[in-house]
Amino acid sequence: MGAGLRGLDSWWVEPTDGGDTYRELVRGARLIAVVGLNLVCCGVGVVHIADPSARDSGRWLCAALVVWALMRLATRRRQTPWMLADLAVVAAMLTQAPYLTPDSAFQLAGSVVLTLALPAVTAFAIGFPTRWSLLCTLCIQIAWGIGVVRIPGAPAPWLVYLLDILFVEWLLATLCRWLLIRAAVVTDDMMVRAAKEEVASSVAVARHRTARRHCALMHDTAASTLLMVGQGAVADRGELSRQIGRDLDAIESFTNESSGERRDVVPLLQPMIRGIGTPVELTGEPELQLDADVADAVLGAVYEALTNIDRHAKATRAVVTVTRQTVSVADDGIGFSVDAEPLSRRFGVRNSILGRMEDVEGRAAIESEPGAGTTVVLAWGDMSGAVGTDLSKGVHITRKLQAMFGYGLSALAIGEVLLQCPRCIWVDTAHRWGEVLLVGVAVGLGVLAAVSVRRPISSTLLWSACAVAMAITPLQQWMLPNPELRTSANWTVWAIGLVIVALTYRQPRWQAFSALGVYWIVGSVALMMQDSSSGGVVIPLYLLVSVGVVPAAALMLTHYLAKVAANAQRLQDDHVRRVSREIAARATAEDLAERFDQISVSLVPLLKRLQDPEIDIDDPRIRMAAMIEDARLRRLFAESDNAGNGLLTALRPLIERAERRGVAVTVDSASELPSVPDAVRDRLLAVASTALADATSRGRVIFNGSAEQIGISVVSDCSANARAALESLDGATSQLVGDLVWVELTVDLPTERRLAVVG
Repeated sequence: MGAGLRGLDSWWVEPTDGGDTYRELVRGARLIAVVGLNLVCCGVGVVHIADPSARDSGRWLCAALVVWALMRLATRRRQTPWMLADLAVVAAMLTQAPYLTPDSAFQLAGSVVLTLALPAVTAFAIGFPTRWSLLCTLCIQIAWGIGVVRIPGAPAPWLVYLLDILFVEWLLATLCRWLLIRAAVVTDDMMVRAAKEEVASSVAVARHRTARRHCALMHDTAASTLLMVGQGAVADRGELSRQIGRDLDAIESFTNESSGERRDVVPLLQPMIRGIGTPVELTGEPELQLDADVADAVLGAVYEALTNIDRHAKATRAVVTVTRQTVSVADDGIGFSVDAEPLSRRFGVRNSILGRMEDVEGRAAIESEPGAGTTVVLAWGDMSGAVGTDLSKGVHITRKLQAMFGYGLSALAIGEVLLQCPRCIWVDTAHRWGEVLLVGVAVGLGVLAAVSVRRPISSTLLWSACAVAMAITPLQQWMLPNPELRTSANWTVWAIGLVIVALTYRQPRWQAFSALGVYWIVGSVALMMQDSSSGGVVIPLYLLVSVGVVPAAALMLTHYLAKVAANAQRLQDDHVRRVSREIAARATAEDLAERFDQISVSLVPLLKRLQDPEIDIDDPRIRMAAMIEDARLRRLFAESDNAGNGLLTALRPLIERAERRGVAVTVDSASELPSVPDAVRDRLLAVASTALADATSRGRVIFNGSAEQIGISVVSDCSANARAALESLDGATSQLVGDLVWVELTVDLPTERRLAVVG
């Protein structure tokens, strides 16, 4: 994608000038961090104050913590100084571990310091860029170590297992943030491209509307003049001559505006190339006609690229390749690092290449690596096939990021299980092999979560897996000796939550949070049933605010990632519709201009003849010629309302054959025509072909279409034999009106086609 995405190839780098999606996600991540951390602080403080075994000094510290957390929740200020103040408060609490935990068992059981440290690491990893969140994690670990050495009988700080857990939690949260930022940058890049495409598309559509206005003008002027001549209704030859003069001026204006000033770029590239010192080869199309302003921009950008090759590239050869949609300049020089030197900072590139192409709603893509040369690709107009303009790449990247997120959650869930389970195996218990079996089941569920990222599993299997995960916790607690319930040997309370998140992260948010909540309730009730002491009540509360906040934060970030992916898909869908509309508009405008040029070959000479006072405008041949040209002009205007419709396109050769026989044919459409399958089209064209093939002097074709059916009416002065042939057509009805035959046919559209209306 764009240069901004390349800057995210390192975990340490985030954009300094991100777009709206990036800024929204950064604000959202900060809000999650602030609210999550201070909810934990508030909950921890309240639980510790209510704990009968807590010391008075610890209660006073927690009371101050609750006051701070409530103030932060009320204000929700997300600026960096306030978050650093949160870090200072948490670090200060960790250093006071002797007042918050009764003895060295704090390292194995739930406690205030344990409950604060984990969510704090998660919050700062979500709220800060990677390099700063790592510093915050180190500060928390240092504060934790200071608190540890002050507790009598505690082991050395580096032997406390919590330091490993803190790093794992930081890694998880950092991965979440990095994936989100990367997805946001991709989406912002897509939004910039989409905005530029919208401008170009609007220009194309506007040109089509201009062409239609000119068709309307031809309808009101030249067609009316020709109709007067054809019907013999000219009363004043002088007025006719003046009217024809105005008609010719309008035709000339339309022709000039339709064609525009065009320039062939290829001959202009040749002298430019000869003036470059580096050997340059010109390949590709022998001719490339562009609007003058686009041609000037392309030539200027190519000259700047070639000049840069001469000055900086140290190249032995360069190639300029011309295609219908792009001009590229490639060299075999020393190249440069796009990451180390952003293109926007290179004055010549920014103004003479990127700026020039942007001014004409074009695009310049520059690819370069040290030692691999440089390639500059210039694109303009319909860029759906040009380099760097396909928004589907952005959708692919966001989907890939979602998959990476799922794999990361699965890997961390499995890692957490393996990291937390060893103590339960070391404990002298009669159920050691049962513990090993539960560990195997938990790892298997993590593998299933990873498999479901690539191949979604059924809802039945998914929720069955969640139920099995929830059952592991009470089973494992039942196997443990009672004294070990409050220690790290009770590994399921730490690890199973991540397993459930890995399984449900793609489900609706309320379902994922409900599964997480049920898991916590099941585990907490089982723990309290096994241990009826006060600790059996307090420990689950600590676990709720410490262990639960990490999976909950992961689910919240998953919601943002899903939102970004949905936005990327919406942009791609809009892109497809926009490109389709632009292609149709351009094709229509070109077709109208081409057909008007064809009509002008006979129209202009006829109008000039009618200006000649020596010409007898009552001559039947002159009148018939006027009627035919009038019909061709009116048909051109009528068909512009249904430009691109296959039915009208297929009808055109039938009309041209009739006109060559001197038959004036008009075409009208009472509504916007639907697209029709081939079988329906052939039935309708059979009516028109039969009626026009035998017409003597005039014919009129009228289409009526809706979402349910389409009909054709043809009026012509065909013979009785043709009328009999028309009546033999399936579903057709005919009647004689004076010397004219009127035939009608209505066909029901298949259900799947009824909404396929061309527009």
